[in-house]
Amino acid sequence: MSSIAPPRLAQATREPAWVRWTLISVALVFLSLFLFLPLVSVFFEAFKKGWDVYVASITEADAVSAMKLTL
Repeated sequence: MSSIAPPRLAQATREPAWVRWTLISVALVFLSLFLFLPLVSVFFEAFKKGWDVYVASITEADAVSAMKLTL
């Protein structure tokens, strides 16, 4: 019985470490600018006048109806 050697796996990454870290950094900056920054801005504007105003606005009848339609 002859043994069959397993196929050689290709190296997962052939780029230098600095290229990988540069691409990861670019991706994180992109996510920060286009995802996290607008999200923080929305929450900041929502709570700008205080927690009480926010709770009052989301418990209005029209807001509750809109949330029911959405969910």
